[in-house]
Amino acid sequence: MGETLTMPSRGKRSSRQAPVSTRDRIVAAAIVTLRDEGFAGTSARSIARHGDFNQALIFYHFGSVLDLLITALEQQSADRLAQYKAAVTDVPDLRSALATARTQYQTDVREGHITVLVELIAGASSVPELGAEIVRCTEPWIAFAEESIRRYLGGTLLESLIPAREAAHALLSIYLGMELLDHLDADADTAGPLFLVAERMLNAVEPFLGGAGRRPRGGTAAGLQHLSLDGPDAPPDEATEGSDRGGQKRRRRRRS
Repeated sequence: MGETLTMPSRGKRSSRQAPVSTRDRIVAAAIVTLRDEGFAGTSARSIARHGDFNQALIFYHFGSVLDLLITALEQQSADRLAQYKAAVTDVPDLRSALATARTQYQTDVREGHITVLVELIAGASSVPELGAEIVRCTEPWIAFAEESIRRYLGGTLLESLIPAREAAHALLSIYLGMELLDHLDADADTAGPLFLVAERMLNAVEPFLGGAGRRPRGGTAAGLQHLSLDGPDAPPDEATEGSDRGGQKRRRRRRS
């Protein structure tokens, strides 16, 4: 009466290679279950219900629910990273890259990728092995961020001021933080103000970036402190302008 299923021991990944379509179907069901029911509600039974298959297939193809969730994490992370990389392939400068990052982030929110990641992070508090796998899956993202920073800041005055590896860690931390907060409070719009701040900071440093984000357009490192966050051509702040006029008057009085 058909094939007899041999179940691998729980906690060990099966070395048996199933048809790609079958494995993909199971992984897709796991992702949907995490998104709709959360980590606490994700079990072999609930995954099988979402995918409309026998739950025995999970253990046959993956060995355990945990190994299935790790596979789902790996696949979703790799798929999203590939989309991010493709999105910035022909992006010529840092300003365009920032706009692209914002668009991709909105896609993450809209399609539920953030929810899946947040639920897995929540589950890692009680499953240490899952936490280690999440950290492992962030490494390609850090490498991508580091490569992008070197690409857009290379050959500019900012290259020596901003260490790429450390900046990549900072960017990923901010990104994950936005995802967690937006997940906890859907009405908070954490990302919007932060992207706006990033745009204003870019206004301040843009004179030191080349047209393609690779060569400086002039200026000195000391000039960074005189730039406005609203852009290099923005009118001076009234308080600063008044202070400068007062200083000029005092200097004239001393000379006379």
